[in-house]
Amino acid sequence: MLVSVQIVLILYMMLQRLSRLPLHSLAKSSGFVLRCPRKLSLDAFLQSLLLALHQPSHSLQSWAAQLSALQEQLFSKQALHRRCGQRLVKFLELLLASVLGSFTRPDCPIELFRHFGRVLLQDSTALALDPSLAKHFPACGNQHQSKLASVKIQAIFELCSQKWIHFQLGCLTDNDQKASPLILDHLRPGDLVIRDLGYAVLKVWRQIAQRGAYFLSRCRSDFLLFDPQSYQPLELLDLLRDHAQLSVELLLGAEERLPVRLVALRLPAHLAAQRRRRARANARRDRKLRLTKRYLKLLDWTILLTNVTPEQMSAQQLLEAYSCRWQIEVLFKTWKSHFQLGRLPRRNPLWVQIQLLAKLLAIALLQSVFAPNPFVAETRALSPLKIAAYLSRLLPLITASPHRDWFEHFCYYCRYDTRSDRVNFFEKLASLC
Repeated sequence: MLVSVQIVLILYMMLQRLSRLPLHSLAKSSGFVLRCPRKLSLDAFLQSLLLALHQPSHSLQSWAAQLSALQEQLFSKQALHRRCGQRLVKFLELLLASVLGSFTRPDCPIELFRHFGRVLLQDSTALALDPSLAKHFPACGNQHQSKLASVKIQAIFELCSQKWIHFQLGCLTDNDQKASPLILDHLRPGDLVIRDLGYAVLKVWRQIAQRGAYFLSRCRSDFLLFDPQSYQPLELLDLLRDHAQLSVELLLGAEERLPVRLVALRLPAHLAAQRRRRARANARRDRKLRLTKRYLKLLDWTILLTNVTPEQMSAQQLLEAYSCRWQIEVLFKTWKSHFQLGRLPRRNPLWVQIQLLAKLLAIALLQSVFAPNPFVAETRALSPLKIAAYLSRLLPLITASPHRDWFEHFCYYCRYDTRSDRVNFFEKLASLC
């Protein structure tokens, strides 16, 4: 059986969360409904849409049958088809934004981030589509010049509250640098933004600093560095050569001259060698990559750029903070491995949008209910991967007994194991409190 987002609605009356939202107001704003519908219940419509996602072959016929059963009134597939246009896409976009903004939980205090408001992680993930959709979702061609299709999801996640802030759909040809300004729409003074190299845009960093917020990123090897006193150019390798650890104030960029703090920590020899092996493997796959001796030498260090002051975070603390960025990668892996996020229609671009938005809506609802709280001493944090696997295995039983209290059973089998040889992500976060 496919992993189902159906359980998102079954467990703990998650539909009640949707019913708290102004569904009719959102539907009218999007143009999905023009007046109060007589034959269509919005609650039943949304429930049937999300329930239908777990079907191996999703069709209008099966969706209409589920909708008719839920609202106890016949609804034809033709009538349903008339509802499935761009207005439905707009409605789902508004609904998803409303879900992300409505269900909050108290921020969990983390000592490492005590000087900051929120800690925002931004990253993207791509899903391959049928090549016939290349016109609507273009991707880079392969060596045979074949047209490929792919959709990219930009996501922003708040670390302390374990809450999704924003989702945005786009094409694979829209690189992360183009999406870098997206964070500005969600920024508050005092926030710390942690992103990888793909989002490194100096003009955006300057705007983050001007808004009283902070950024933390790895350093690109081609960035131009300047002395803040003499304005003379600096060679990064010369700065690092005699240091195992370095924290220095610099100006960044030939035009921007952005004041930044560069922090570098030398890696153990075996980790640096591992980095170089990976870099060479990537270069073999991508012929456009050119590995210079300088670039390979710089892999001896982890090099970070930030506007966080030494009083706010030491060099070692910055490294610990940057390592937290990997949680969003784990969540992406959960989506793809256990929620079948990549199982999408092969031909219809409109259905790609509808199903993706519906799945993201289900994921947001799931996160709002089951977001692990690693800071509560009486409980053990829940593993996102185990949650998804549990929901898959127990779906038939839960569906058969929807009124049973599954909470104790759920928490027992989905919690992280206690390991003597390593700590999980939430144990690491708890240790930083």
